[in-house]
Amino acid sequence: MKSFLNLFLIILLPLTLGLSLVFYFSNDLMLQSAQTELIDEMRSKWKILSHYINPLDLGSETAQRIRDISASTKVRITLIDNSGVVVDDSYLSQNEVTIIENHFNRPEVQDAIYGNEGHSIRYSATTDMEMLYYAKHLNGKIILRLAYPASFVHTMKQDFIQQNFYIFFSLFVLVMMVAVY
Repeated sequence: MKSFLNLFLIILLPLTLGLSLVFYFSNDLMLQSAQTELIDEMRSKWKILSHYINPLDLGSETAQRIRDISASTKVRITLIDNSGVVVDDSYLSQNEVTIIENHFNRPEVQDAIYGNEGHSIRYSATTDMEMLYYAKHLNGKIILRLAYPASFVHTMKQDFIQQNFYIFFSLFVLVMMVAVY
């Protein structure tokens, strides 16, 4: 019994701690990787959408175009002027757009105005969920902002945690069987 306790302390305890640390840090890296990949995807969609929106002609034809694109891609599209006033939003009707609050202080809009591009993950009162935002100037006249539900990243994180738990438990049982043998 004493040799088993020594074996446990010498082998199993450090192994368990090591595996726990590996799974903890790999989980964090996985989440960061998923967010980076999603931002890269949004950057690509932004480039494509920028060819379909003329910042000098933001009439009803453009409004209908962004609503059609949004409906088929599930990406929320918002057009914001340089003072933060929402010009159009694919999730809102034209009447609702006129009463929406100013977006000048939103982190992604600030980054787009004062830098090249901006992105953030935060709660949206309009969609009633956490969203990943990506914004960038469109010809210096208007900001084209895309939003995608952050649930994708959270779902990936939950799946990864579950997989890690099963792997960790299996490895622990395997090591215990080897130690007992």
